[in-house]
Amino acid sequence: MALLGSLNTGASGVKTQGKTMQVVGNNIANVNTFGFKRNSVAFEDLMGNAWPQGAAFTKASNGVKIGGVEMDYSQGAFETTALSTDLAIAGGGFFTVVNPSTNNESYTRNGQFSYDKEGFLSTLRGGRIQALKVDRVTGESKGIPGALQVLGLVDAPQPTGQDLKGRELSLQRILMPTLQSKMFQLIRLM
Repeated sequence: MALLGSLNTGASGVKTQGKTMQVVGNNIANVNTFGFKRNSVAFEDLMGNAWPQGAAFTKASNGVKIGGVEMDYSQGAFETTALSTDLAIAGGGFFTVVNPSTNNESYTRNGQFSYDKEGFLSTLRGGRIQALKVDRVTGESKGIPGALQVLGLVDAPQPTGQDLKGRELSLQRILMPTLQSKMFQLIRLM
């Protein structure tokens, strides 16, 4: 029985190490994923047997198992990007995202956002970022969270039809002198 118990203890260690390697592999595979937080494994001792040996009890473990896989929520490094829609969270917290087709709510620390075709600040998968409305006078957040629509709040540029000197803008007036000059240069070269 002692030999089988020792083999079982060893086997539990091998199984646990295999699962640990899966977690480590996931950490390595996602090292360049924006907003990814690494996982660490917490081990637990399987309750062992105890038997009397003289005045004391001797305890032997029955092996090891994974007690849990814990996510590391410590602050990562900030990176500067060229996009004004990229955001980061300092300290704890998550961005709340709602899928517009299913209304399912999820959370992320990945701050890579862009505007969708309707002007909502969205994730790369189309989830809309949620935010509280802000009173423009007091600066206080209030109400219930809703999708953050930024585009469409500013009037789209309208062509005036005139340049700064008051002349009418037309492709013919702008392009014709350039085309005539290029044609004259080609004729001179012939």
